[in-house]
Amino acid sequence: MSKLLVIDTSSAKGSWALFTNGQCVHRDSFDGRASGSLAPSLLALGGELQGIEKLVVGVGPGSFSGIRVGIASAQGLAAVLNCPIMPARSTHALAWKFRHETDLGIFADARRQQFFHTAYANGQLATPTHLITGDELGRLVKQHRLAISVEPIPQISQVEYPDAEDLGHAYLNFPAEKELALEPIYLHGAVK
Repeated sequence: MSKLLVIDTSSAKGSWALFTNGQCVHRDSFDGRASGSLAPSLLALGGELQGIEKLVVGVGPGSFSGIRVGIASAQGLAAVLNCPIMPARSTHALAWKFRHETDLGIFADARRQQFFHTAYANGQLATPTHLITGDELGRLVKQHRLAISVEPIPQISQVEYPDAEDLGHAYLNFPAEKELALEPIYLHGAVK
């Protein structure tokens, strides 16, 4: 029996999902700060945490602090459960949810008057996450067949939050990004 635990805390809605033999058997989501909600939610699993063979954690783009909480929680669990951690782009969850879209653009506010942009075609990564300016935002939103945002952005009407269950399905059905690091997708240069 293979067990996989998936955690995503990159947005205002955090979530986790437990998969057994490729099927989601338990899941939970919570609003607000992951630092106060993730651990109690996961602890409700009790003995079900035993036997987890791999942890998958969403690394964004999104809330830098939220992602750090997800990574730190995964690292703590991995140490206790003696299992590896695999980072996954949080936008893969939305790509799975909209996997039938031929041209999906996913946007998030990167602060500093910039935005994250990631593009997918039929659930597969087409353009890795990169920073764009506010001037580029309107053009790129119009360029995609479907444009969604992981948080309210005035130029984008559809807001969707990454969900750990969708992220788990994406991880199980599409190849993992081997070069993705276990750290938040940030992309900004150092502040001087």
